[in-house]
Amino acid sequence: MSLVAIKSLLRALNDGIDAKVVGVFDAHAGDIFACSGPKRGAFWEAFERWSCLNVDWGDWDRVLLIDRRARIVCGCGQHALEASVIHERWIFLLLADATLSPAAPGVVAHALRLLGDLLPKPRLAATPAAGPADHSLGWRIRRRVTH
Repeated sequence: MSLVAIKSLLRALNDGIDAKVVGVFDAHAGDIFACSGPKRGAFWEAFERWSCLNVDWGDWDRVLLIDRRARIVCGCGQHALEASVIHERWIFLLLADATLSPAAPGVVAHALRLLGDLLPKPRLAATPAAGPADHSLGWRIRRRVTH
């Protein structure tokens, strides 16, 4: 796995579709692994600016785990968070305007395939966020947004 290649891909995707921030969450570690910003904290900083994000994160986590994808639009209707599970451990996250260019879904799908090649596959079967509640993605986001 090349962290440099992953970060480069995330930056190119972020710039290419004009997202707010793009990241990969490590469900085992319970934190952002890499993001399109200059530092991992940039991902959480993007969430902290969204006062309109009012979501039941427990329900969102369940949808993500069952469907392998989840999308929410914030209360103001102008922002969206999209997520996709990769290899049972990694969660791709995209924060952007609710309306992206028509080409964005294809670009994101291609980036997901590339990330699937770059990110390590699990040695043992695991489920994202199956550990302690404080490692779930929804819990981490809720904690960041409400504090």
